[in-house]
Amino acid sequence: MVWRDGSRSEAITRSTICGRGAKPQLRSDDRTLPRHINLRESKRGFQSINGGVIEDGQVFITDDHGPIDLIWKDATHLMIRATLSDPAVQEHTWRDITITYDPVPIVITHRETGEPIRRVLNLWGADLHGARLAGANLEREDLSRSNLQFADLRRANLQHTFLKSTDLRGANLAGADLASAYLDDVDLRGANLKGVNLMLVHYTRATRWPAGFDAPKYGATLLN
Repeated sequence: MVWRDGSRSEAITRSTICGRGAKPQLRSDDRTLPRHINLRESKRGFQSINGGVIEDGQVFITDDHGPIDLIWKDATHLMIRATLSDPAVQEHTWRDITITYDPVPIVITHRETGEPIRRVLNLWGADLHGARLAGANLEREDLSRSNLQFADLRRANLQHTFLKSTDLRGANLAGADLASAYLDDVDLRGANLKGVNLMLVHYTRATRWPAGFDAPKYGATLLN
């Protein structure tokens, strides 16, 4: 990792902090937490901390815990190479800095064999209409606002997966494991839910199930 002043840093865990002469600061390496990547001037501290999360100078968030490369093309152009999450929280400027992103593909693997099934640039808001994802390991991923209409998700691992406003109409979820998944405003009309595990799933009144499907009977809980 190369800093703007030309110095180098080892890979870090949760927050990457860089700038003119700045040095990295290590934060929590809890892999269940998102990583907040921030910029600041080297001689100044951060101005705001909200619940332990530094929001001052935040440029993007990622749920992935792989390498993050910060590449200074020149004094006012920074390229970030990383696995990205929600594009809505990516900043493209910071003070006099122009920020560009070089997304690292996400490799979806089979839950049992570990073999690659598909490569995508992001899962949040992804167009996976009709995708063949049988047996995919998507545990703890954020698939919010993704289009998974008619996708093949048989026996997929979707435990603890975040599925807010995800389109799953007509998807084949037979035998899939959605234990503890979050299904807010998900559209499951016409989906095949035969043998699906819905224990500890949380859903809202905006969630649409297949006709006649009784979600609480299978362990799902309606959030008030």
